[in-house]
Amino acid sequence: MINDEVNSGMVLPLDESIDQNVFSLLKEVSACYEYYQKGESERTALACRTEAVVSLLQNRRKILIDFMNNKYGERKQLYSGYFQLLEKALETGNDQVVEVALESIFRLYSDSAFEGIDIVCEQYDKIDKVIKI
Repeated sequence: MINDEVNSGMVLPLDESIDQNVFSLLKEVSACYEYYQKGESERTALACRTEAVVSLLQNRRKILIDFMNNKYGERKQLYSGYFQLLEKALETGNDQVVEVALESIFRLYSDSAFEGIDIVCEQYDKIDKVIKI
């Protein structure tokens, strides 16, 4: 009998509870899709933030390595020069030059190798801000 009515083009009235169930199901599907889209955009935003932080850390690492290479390169030359001066002063018996060389070595040794890194980082931060603008 239903087949005859469907074939004749008649639409059978749906039970109201079935209609509500279909509507609720569509609402749930829509809510799930919106939640998925929100999660997708949050994952994209998180990936962008992660990439930015990694880039910043890589830049800081490069700055620190360059700074330390320069600083230790300078220190190496200073140590070498002071010890050569000390050796010559010891050979010649010049006590004043020995004292100056030892004081210089001690002062160089007692200075922090990281002294000035904060100034260098501030300057790079200013450059980063200008680039971002």
